[in-house]
Amino acid sequence: MNVSRFIKASAMVCLSLSLTAMTMSGCTDKNNESFSGDINTDGSDPLFQTKSIGTFDLGNTKKVVLTFDDGPSPEATPVLLDILRIYNIKATFFVLAQNAKKYPEIMKRMKDEGHTIGNHSYSHANLGSHLYEQYNDMLLKEVVESDKVIRKYMSPALPRYFRAPYGAWNSTHAAKLNAIASVRDYIGPVYWSIGGALVPNVIANYKTGAVTGVRPKTAAEITQAADWDCWSSSKKFGYSAVPVDVCLAGYLKETRRKGGGVVLMHDLTLNTVDMVSQFIPALLQEGYSFVNLNDLRILEQYQ
Repeated sequence: MNVSRFIKASAMVCLSLSLTAMTMSGCTDKNNESFSGDINTDGSDPLFQTKSIGTFDLGNTKKVVLTFDDGPSPEATPVLLDILRIYNIKATFFVLAQNAKKYPEIMKRMKDEGHTIGNHSYSHANLGSHLYEQYNDMLLKEVVESDKVIRKYMSPALPRYFRAPYGAWNSTHAAKLNAIASVRDYIGPVYWSIGGALVPNVIANYKTGAVTGVRPKTAAEITQAADWDCWSSSKKFGYSAVPVDVCLAGYLKETRRKGGGVVLMHDLTLNTVDMVSQFIPALLQEGYSFVNLNDLRILEQYQ
């Protein structure tokens, strides 16, 4: 990742300072008001956690929460919203602020149709990288700048949620973000319990070029799935994308095995939309119901 000389230089001066001291000494970004005079003083409980929240108490309840990361996208998200409207399902969209700025009409539709909008950072940065632990401004820009873009699409009457890109997080981020008044009311980072991995899968050694394992080619072979990985392929390592019906089988198998949970998908491709159009009716026919993050009582402890 490229880091500007300005950020590197200013960060080296400020590394030894607390967040409050950074603001008082002018070490925060002068081009962004959010990093100046935004220190929390109201005494309310901070909500950012040192570890991702991954316990949802949905096992064997036949309840499913649909969450979609990385959008909105002009091709996939509107069609996905059409499907959700048909089934009257409210999902949670963890959006990237850089995409939200490009497609405000899609964001408005999400809000108007009652979906929950979550913060997924500004640019899908890997917040687990040591750079975001070392350079506070980089972390704050990804979270605070994103909040400034998407806050108007969030319901003030409902909790606000944050999900870290890649699920990557550093425990030291919690204290830094909880010190910022404008974002310390986020519950998160929120993880998931279904859809995090494609199994079976290949393991490629980028140094040697060696490939071990296999990718599923039939519904009988797959045991669980991750949509982003299903649609990926590599000529270099000789593996192809997983067909939609096979990926669907993986999601269904994991959901049935766990009896419910928080599902991770991405509203970026029509393949995922096609899969969702089959995933929903299959589970409804089996007696599953679709709820939202706001319906999970176990998350009330963070509110």
